[in-house]
Amino acid sequence: MWKRCLLCRHGDYVLHTTHTEFEKGGSSAGKRVRGMIKTAIRFPNNTVVVFDGKGSQIPKYQGRYKEKRGSILKDAPPDAIFGCFFDYGAEFQIVSKKEW
Repeated sequence: MWKRCLLCRHGDYVLHTTHTEFEKGGSSAGKRVRGMIKTAIRFPNNTVVVFDGKGSQIPKYQGRYKEKRGSILKDAPPDAIFGCFFDYGAEFQIVSKKEW
């Protein structure tokens, strides 16, 4: 589910799950180093968008799924969130790292 981020200065729309731990005062998500993968999203046209724990996009991981998949899977920490939009009218679906 997309919603406006109230925690980020930029106020962009981000996945609600991006800041879940931070909102709860959790340990890792809100304290992530900028640039560390938190959420990877695959779209129906096989493009990929990746966000860090602060809700910022990480350009080096964005692009065509086949070209970026390997580096994303290699660099993503165990608690990273992977998801897909199976078609443009569908809701965001969280999937396992293996399925992604």
